[in-house]
Amino acid sequence: MVRALFAVLLLAFLCGRPSSVVAQILADEASYIDIGLGAFDAFRPKSESSADRSTAFAGRAEFRYGRKFSYLGPAGGIVANRDGGWMAYGALYGEAKSGPIVVTPLAGVAAYHQGNSQDLGGVFQFRFSLSIAYQLEDRSRLGIQVARVTNAGISRSNPGDNELLLIYAIPTDAFR
Repeated sequence: MVRALFAVLLLAFLCGRPSSVVAQILADEASYIDIGLGAFDAFRPKSESSADRSTAFAGRAEFRYGRKFSYLGPAGGIVANRDGGWMAYGALYGEAKSGPIVVTPLAGVAAYHQGNSQDLGGVFQFRFSLSIAYQLEDRSRLGIQVARVTNAGISRSNPGDNELLLIYAIPTDAFR
């Protein structure tokens, strides 16, 4: 899954909209506040079922800054689940648009607090996500996001986490 997300991020980077060289290097688009609700530790095989690995309700808030450098922009967010686990992250994202469909790959680093939630093997984590959304007439977006969290083997234990979220993104200029 990590390779697929990397490939999509690379595709978004290479297939940006054509325009002048300066516009390609510094793209200025709307910033978004993105809210997501769904499942933490989704897609877990039934054979891995145990007391410390239970699917939990999760919520996410993310800010994606619209000013991009060569199709990549900064993002930051927080994910929390009902078991007291939470994670704050900083990332880079890209966007690929086809009509009203927007695909947003994101890759970043995260700090994880376990609480009574799943042990992910340590505080330092990597977060990869892929969102597919439909852009409405008011430029807000409704879609789904699949995310993978892993410590990439830097800790002895690397159970990882998969998330599935329903997302709604609002352009920040809508608040003016």
